[in-house]
Amino acid sequence: MDQEAAQQQQLLHEEVEEEEEMIMSSSSSQPEVRVSMYRLNSSGRGKSLSFLAGGDGQQEYQLWRIPEQVRAINRDAYEPKFVCIGPYHRRRPDGAANILPGEKLKKYYLDKLLEAVVEPGDQKERNKKILLQSCRRGLESILDRVRRFYGEGDVKDMKTSELVTMLLEDGCFIINHLYNYANNYNEEYLYNTRWAPMQLRIDLGLLENQIPFFVLMELFKILAPRDVLPASAVDDVKKRTLQDMVLWYMLKGWYPLPSHQNPTEHMAIPKEAEIHHMMHLVHLAHRVKLDAAVKNRKSAIDQKIVCWVSLRQLFACVTSLPLQLMRALFCCQWRHIISGDSDGSQENIASAKLLKDLGVEVKPWLPIKHRQGGKKKKGAMLEEEGSDVVNQNYGGVLDVWLLSDKITLQMPPLSLEQATAPLLQNLVAYEQQAGASNETSKEDYFTTYAFLLYNLVSTTEDVELLQERGILRNNYGSHDTIIEYFKNLCRWNQRSNSEDTPIGKVLADLRICTQDRAYRDLAELKQYVNTPVKLFLVIISAMITISTIWQTIYSLIYPKN
Repeated sequence: MDQEAAQQQQLLHEEVEEEEEMIMSSSSSQPEVRVSMYRLNSSGRGKSLSFLAGGDGQQEYQLWRIPEQVRAINRDAYEPKFVCIGPYHRRRPDGAANILPGEKLKKYYLDKLLEAVVEPGDQKERNKKILLQSCRRGLESILDRVRRFYGEGDVKDMKTSELVTMLLEDGCFIINHLYNYANNYNEEYLYNTRWAPMQLRIDLGLLENQIPFFVLMELFKILAPRDVLPASAVDDVKKRTLQDMVLWYMLKGWYPLPSHQNPTEHMAIPKEAEIHHMMHLVHLAHRVKLDAAVKNRKSAIDQKIVCWVSLRQLFACVTSLPLQLMRALFCCQWRHIISGDSDGSQENIASAKLLKDLGVEVKPWLPIKHRQGGKKKKGAMLEEEGSDVVNQNYGGVLDVWLLSDKITLQMPPLSLEQATAPLLQNLVAYEQQAGASNETSKEDYFTTYAFLLYNLVSTTEDVELLQERGILRNNYGSHDTIIEYFKNLCRWNQRSNSEDTPIGKVLADLRICTQDRAYRDLAELKQYVNTPVKLFLVIISAMITISTIWQTIYSLIYPKN
């Protein structure tokens, strides 16, 4: 029996090699690499499946290191502390290996992932070795793409065997962790300390701590767990499943995903979209969802809002008459509330407190509509007994919009804590990277959002106001720490002046509100009329002023005989 099993294994290996040699020899100058995967049962018999790994053409995208002047502002936001993924942090500045606590889990997670793929039985260990060999061959076939992916020289100096081992262990570590999270499996070795899961989530959201998504896809085609996908699943299904697992994990704390719908469907991720790495997928999800939400939002203006705006403008005109007369009589010059020129060229907008003084109310934009009951579906990822129904017009944390009444700024709540603050910094860094996309201004979503927060949060009063309104949920530090964080978020980062993004249009509208004379008059009037009695006196004086002006005009038009 042992001899028969050995002969069968030898035939299996020869069959794999013959198929790969045949495909490689018949390929063109830009070959399509196909990797044979065998789903082996307990009897040792397997069925061959070929999956398209992609062409080996030149790619424009590269992942660069973050510049030193940006890193020096806050090194903790860009360097992993639990596990190193990819080549950039594998070594310390002195050349020694960077051994972090999570490194010891990589081989363990690799073995666990193989067990989740291979059918149990007498041939399990042999089948695991065959799958492992297929993974290595698949990774070797895409090494040229991997070396072009990274912009720095770290990966180019690595030997083939070292690079393949790194990609295999890092990729399987990520896939197995995403698989455990999506299925609520206990990771006892990871949860030995409470800080480890949170730090791992932070590390996987660091820009320099990424591996190409096509590497993850190459491994997932071969090592898709059997209770997630059948062996006959096509390539596109595997791709969407892997993207769903990434979004379930990476969007926690950022976007309330409904449990009754796959994340790729809810976020409307295009099936043909080329994903560079996990951070790119997170950025794409926010961008696509925001664009769709803005497009689907009702553009019709309620007649009640039009009436209210007209009454408000009339009230502002009437109440500002005494102020205008005082300026004319005493030759008072306009005292700027906001520093800057009045020629419309200033870049900044008013802070949250000053916007309130200008008559613009900042209100929270809540994504949850209501909660519905439900039953847990067998095999469904992250299903619960009842789930929150997310507003389909909610575009995520970037969905800031100025209502058509021009006096209400709605902002989604931002939970600022140790786990979310680094992700926001790295998303901004992703947009700043040269060659990150062929698009320029259209990609400045998080950079523009950071610029908005930098303007809104200027003093401790602004922080207090946003916290009271439920917009800023601060678990990060003191008020001064929050102000410094948003200030550093914009340092060394370039923002496009284009209004192509929805949040860029909001900035333009807020800038108009900041510079509009009616808003400024109302803000200055509030400084003097800060009690009901003073307001009553202003209204009476305005009425007397109007009456006097009217009587004067009437007497000039119709003089007495």
